[in-house]
Amino acid sequence: MPPAWDGGEDGAAGGSAGDGGSAGTDAGGGTAGDEASTDAPPDTKVDSDAQTNPCEGMVCNKPPAKECADADNLKVYNATGTCSEGLCSYSFSTTPCPQGCENGACKNDPCLGVTCNSPPAKFCSDPTHLSVYDVPGTCTNGDCSYTTHEEYCGFGCDNAACKGDPCVGVTCNQPPASFCSDPDNLVVYEVPGKCTNGVCAYTNHEQFCSFGCENGACKGDPCAGVTCNQPPAAFCAGPSTLRTFAATGTCNQGSCGYTSTDVPCAHGCVSGACNECVNDSECGAGKWCSSQKCVACTQDQHCGASCTDCSAIGQVCAAGACACPANTKLCAGSCVALNLPQSGCSNTGSCSPCPLPAFATATDCSGAGQTCSFTCDAALHRVKNGASCDCDSAGHWTESGGVCVCASGYVPQGNTCVPACTGTSANGFCYWYVSTAAAFDAAEAACVSQGGHLASITSQAENDTVKALAVANAWFGLRDPGTSQTASTSGDDCTDIIVANAAGGTYSGSTSSAYDDIGPCSKTSNGAKDKFFKLTITTQWTWVFSTSGSNFDTYLGLYNWTTGSSYTGCVGGFIACDDDSGSNYTSRVIRNLAPGTYLINVDGSSSSEYGSLSLHLRRFEFTDGTVHNYQNWSAKEPSNSSNNERCTEMISSSGAWNDLSCTATHPYVCKKPL
Repeated sequence: MPPAWDGGEDGAAGGSAGDGGSAGTDAGGGTAGDEASTDAPPDTKVDSDAQTNPCEGMVCNKPPAKECADADNLKVYNATGTCSEGLCSYSFSTTPCPQGCENGACKNDPCLGVTCNSPPAKFCSDPTHLSVYDVPGTCTNGDCSYTTHEEYCGFGCDNAACKGDPCVGVTCNQPPASFCSDPDNLVVYEVPGKCTNGVCAYTNHEQFCSFGCENGACKGDPCAGVTCNQPPAAFCAGPSTLRTFAATGTCNQGSCGYTSTDVPCAHGCVSGACNECVNDSECGAGKWCSSQKCVACTQDQHCGASCTDCSAIGQVCAAGACACPANTKLCAGSCVALNLPQSGCSNTGSCSPCPLPAFATATDCSGAGQTCSFTCDAALHRVKNGASCDCDSAGHWTESGGVCVCASGYVPQGNTCVPACTGTSANGFCYWYVSTAAAFDAAEAACVSQGGHLASITSQAENDTVKALAVANAWFGLRDPGTSQTASTSGDDCTDIIVANAAGGTYSGSTSSAYDDIGPCSKTSNGAKDKFFKLTITTQWTWVFSTSGSNFDTYLGLYNWTTGSSYTGCVGGFIACDDDSGSNYTSRVIRNLAPGTYLINVDGSSSSEYGSLSLHLRRFEFTDGTVHNYQNWSAKEPSNSSNNERCTEMISSSGAWNDLSCTATHPYVCKKPL
């Protein structure tokens, strides 16, 4: 039996909570004594034979408030506690605070909601480079920071912007007049010329005049514009001989001459033609003898391969066979009117009696209980599809309210429906800009997932379209595949060949201690040393040639190949295609070359006789397979810095191109056909 209740003792089973015998506080944050007065049952006297439980009826659901365990952690009490001796206690857990703990709560991230899109202004880092802050920036402890990149200014940097090219807008298409250098040769200036510092210069070449040179022009060939295609008419050279002339003659000093041929005529020659027959059997199938000529059986009396007389059976010749005349039909071997044997039938050519009730014509629906079927309007491009109409067989045009509209997901473009474009539509393509920065391969994969590729650019107009979309420097789809080839380590008299196929190629060899050649191709631009390489192009493409050297001011020339003792002039420019005027500088030539044979001149000029030169050959391609014929490289680009720049970005401020590492991250522009 439990001990009896002793109402005369304060410290018995229902004793005071303030005696220090219980740990923890109640949900209201009070002392253990408070908890006893709040959660414990009333201190009432019970039967001395019953034992009182101080936790009976208590609910522990008022944990202490959260509090900082230390500077970086928050102590959180469980919502439900346990009762012991009339007092509630609560277990707790510790939660880390990345930004620190203060006043019983984790501090907020100071970068939350901060958008770093207001970078400092651009500035000129030196006379030839513009420093540009990249957007977006990075927030740290509530403050924004921005990385920068440098853009090369080919014409200098001033007032936080690249200076403009003085040749922009200058079109060099007004060369000096041609002139006769001697009675047989004409000097002609090539167009377009090349603009340098706003001034046009033109190269020239000498053209041999087969018929002499006079008044600044080659004399014309008297046979120029003469087409010898009107030979004399055939005639009978004898009773059984026909003389004919070749259809095409030869011009000599402005007059045409034609060769002649005599043809024997088995049935005699009359009026400049051989007689072909005297009866039908001599003409073969499908022909009959008419006035001693074999003619095709296309008449009513002579029709088809067997030359049947269609008129004998009341028919006419049509498409090589006998048929009933128009507005009649063949019934039981005879041609009868279309409305026979019973009137009221549609014009179908049927010989069967009309069903009852009789159908009228397609435009007259007066037949009992009949209605005309819907007639599709060809002018609206609608075609019959069962009981309804489609505006085209592909279903992109659909009928709505009696007119044709584009189906969902398509928009009208002229008389066709094309897929909707969320970006810019131009030239049959959809272009769109993605502001999320990504490496080149990731950007290409994202474009492919949307049915396109990184944008290819084939013209100035398309370059302007992509530039208008690029808010910041952006990837487009041009890249160097990175394949390479190696030519001989020395070039002498154009005998060493570099073959450039669709995969591109690279030559890197020393020309140390080399003097001017003295054999074929010995012509030099200026300087003490040069090397020559014969270049064979197998695929039309835009090719990038560049040099690098030590102790040399390098020159780079690209010329048409000839087998004589000279070459014919720089392709697209003057003899020194590119001269960067300085030791250890890179010369660069970019040309779109058709398949053929060319000559490369790598030349060095310096006060020293010794040094080394290297020639590099690159080719870029578009990820969507478009042939790369148009280019808009920035000055001194592509540079392939650190031999690791194989992808291409568009500079948003100018629309010019720059090569850089494919692992760099940029926004990008996609393109897909509509």
